[in-house]
Amino acid sequence: MNPRDPVASLKPFMTVGNASLIEPMLEKVDMLKFGGDLLHLACAQGKKDIVELLVRKGADVLNPPESVQGEENYRRAPYVLQAVASGDAATLATI
Repeated sequence: MNPRDPVASLKPFMTVGNASLIEPMLEKVDMLKFGGDLLHLACAQGKKDIVELLVRKGADVLNPPESVQGEENYRRAPYVLQAVASGDAATLATI
C-alpha cells in the first residue's frame, strides 16, 4: 500500500466491498488525514459494511474530505449526498 495515497491503494478493494479484507489494511492508514476520503468513496459506492468499518476506525462523518470541502452542497451534508447518489438505502441509513 502506498502510504502517501492509501485512498488510491484501497480503491480497488473498496469497489469489491469486502470489509474484512480492508480492515487489516486500515491499521496503517492515518484516519484523521485519509478517513474522510475513504468514507466519501465508500458512500459513493454504496458500501454499507465499509462505511460502518471506517466509522469504527475513526473516520469523522462530520468532516468532509479535502477534495470537496469547497463545494457548498458537500459542506452541508457530504456523506449523506454520496450515500443517496449510490442508491443504496442501507448505506444511507448507516450515515
